[in-house]
Parts: sequence; C-alpha cells; structure tokens
Amino acid sequence: MTSSSKQSVGRGAAYIYIENIVALSSGYVLWLALSKITTSGVIGIASTVVSLAAIFSIFVTIGIPNGVPRFLGKSFSERNLEYAKLFVKATILLVSLGIAILSVIILILRNWIFSDLDFSLIILSIVLMGSSAIEVLFRSIVISAQKTKVLVTQRIVSSVAKVVVTI
Repeated sequence: MTSSSKQSVGRGAAYIYIENIVALSSGYVLWLALSKITTSGVIGIASTVVSLAAIFSIFVTIGIPNGVPRFLGKSFSERNLEYAKLFVKATILLVSLGIAILSVIILILRNWIFSDLDFSLIILSIVLMGSSAIEVLFRSIVISAQKTKVLVTQRIVSSVAKVVVTI
C-alpha cells in the first residue's frame, strides 16, 4: 500500500468518525430539546416509533449494507463500472422490495405490533423505516466509492433539518 493510499484511507476513516460524532451529538441534542418542550408520554411514544423503525430497517436491508463495500470496493478497484452499476441497481431493488413487503406486514399486523398507536404514527414508522434503510444503503455505497467527505456534509445538513422539523 502506497503512502498516498494510506493517507486516503486515513482521511476516509476520519470523515466517517466525524460523521458518526455529528450523528450522535445531534441525536442527543434532539432528545434533549424534545424533553424540554414536551411531555414524557410524547417522548415515550416517539422513542417507541423510532426504535421500531430502526429494528424494522435492519430486517429490510437483509445485510446488504454489510456486503456492499466488499463487492463494490472490488468492482471499483478493478475498474469494472458496469458490474458496479448493476450491483447498485440490484441492491436498491432488493431493499425497496424489502421495504414494500415489510410495510405490508406492518399494516396487516399493526394491532398486534403497535397496540394503541395512532395510525398516523404507524405510517410515520414505516416512512422512518424506509428512509433509514435507503440511507444506510446509500451510505455504504458512498463509503465503497471512497467519497466519505460528502458524508460529513450530508450528516450535518440532515441533522440540522431533523432538529428543525421535529421542534
């Protein structure tokens, strides 16, 4: 491994680290702000919806974000962009199919899974699940392409938007 490739890997790792710090910090600020402006009941319902969406998004992605860097990284290193395009399309299709199937399952089993939650919160949970699954997939694609600098900017913009929209 050459010195410039080591520096590139180091910079990429630093950008991912910074992105994770921004994500965790903004999550803390969001929950702290919510705890100051709303009741504990609302916080409980919100955390339930967010937690369920996070769990469901793991099922939806079926491990694809873990495999993407391995296969795309190999395609990029071999300069096989046609395979990379095909692989990205296939992963987007599989994750989209997973989102659709799990959304239908959630709607069918909503009374058992969500007991007393309002229907609009169930829909919100489905939207959060789908957007989270797509975000994780795209993040793994960006990491595979070694364009991690954009992740920091994306995370800052999305974190600010999330806090503003939520409050």
